[in-house]
Amino acid sequence: MVGVPISVADVARAHVDALKSSIPGNAEYILSSDTPDGIEWDTALSIAQTHFPESCGPGEILPLGGSFPTTKWKLDVSSTEKAFGWKAEKFEETMKGLIGQYVSLPNKC
Repeated sequence: MVGVPISVADVARAHVDALKSSIPGNAEYILSSDTPDGIEWDTALSIAQTHFPESCGPGEILPLGGSFPTTKWKLDVSSTEKAFGWKAEKFEETMKGLIGQYVSLPNKC
């Protein structure tokens, strides 16, 4: 799997911002966090352990078994950042939000 993540919130923000007349049209914009080097998907395991240790391990909601190999792509998003005037949320922040929602689900059912 390619290691070029982007949060759903940033995708939505880019779509809304693209409607602004200040954003040049007829262009392609790349959205990705943690550029130019990308991420290793397996770092999500350490993010979960750091921020949700009580939910990690055998028998817990996050058993954290397995591995997810990553193909790294180097991306230049500087033209996107310049056009839109903001940087994508970091992978760790995106994962904290996603994992936080996931571990809270049993309490909401």
